[in-house]
Amino acid sequence: MAIEDRNIDLLKSLIADAQATAPFERDGYVWAVATQDEFCERLGGWSISKFFRLTSKPPFIREVARIDGSNKTLLREGEPGPKTAASVAKHMSKETHYEMWTDADIAKFREKWGEGTPQRVALEILVYTGLRRSDAVKLGPKHLKDGFFTITARKTGVELNIPIHPKLLPYLRIRNSEKLVNIRTYISTAYGKPRSEKAFTNWIIEAATEAGLSPHRSPHGLRRAACRALAEAGCTVWEIMAITGHQNAKEVQGYVDDIDKKKLASSAMKKWEAVS
Repeated sequence: MAIEDRNIDLLKSLIADAQATAPFERDGYVWAVATQDEFCERLGGWSISKFFRLTSKPPFIREVARIDGSNKTLLREGEPGPKTAASVAKHMSKETHYEMWTDADIAKFREKWGEGTPQRVALEILVYTGLRRSDAVKLGPKHLKDGFFTITARKTGVELNIPIHPKLLPYLRIRNSEKLVNIRTYISTAYGKPRSEKAFTNWIIEAATEAGLSPHRSPHGLRRAACRALAEAGCTVWEIMAITGHQNAKEVQGYVDDIDKKKLASSAMKKWEAVS
């Protein structure tokens, strides 16, 4: 038997034993769970690279999850399971296109998540600032100055000065008035601690899914929705860029062009109706 085949059989045996003695259920499947180091030790001192190489291809499925406060590796044999919020977020992070939230999506999310919920606070911040997720998760009371959010964009290093929309103010007060531990950001965990970018994306996708929306509704999709709303309000490309921090006018021009086309079409129809 080839060395590769023996290694695969060893992995299968390890997974079967772990599933039998300490089964972990997730997404309708039973997994073998341990840290990477623990798996490698049980396999006779494998290197991490060898472990990753062999578990990254069929017949094995490997995932990572936060369990009991630490990252654990999950292993099983079989076909990939259903898409979870985490897997969708991972897939979307590799894509250049993010689906824009519609007005109906936003209304449905608001209906599901009431004004006192952290999910609603996060939505309103994204809708009324147009911030990237990397900046939204850091936004806190310290950025609030003279009616503006003043924050340096992580991606570009450019300082943004975003006027605070009146409809956003009540949500900032909600988070800032709660007695939470170490609260430094408006978007935080149940314990008042900041969320990481990836965890934030997963959390929004999960909240959107619970609200009955497509699993492709991400924080970046809300940034696109904010651009659309600004264009619909009659803002120019440069005005939108001043809010969102975009550095490339072409990225924003499409939103304005789409709105202009609608306005021209409406104007054309009214002229047509007047003579028909």
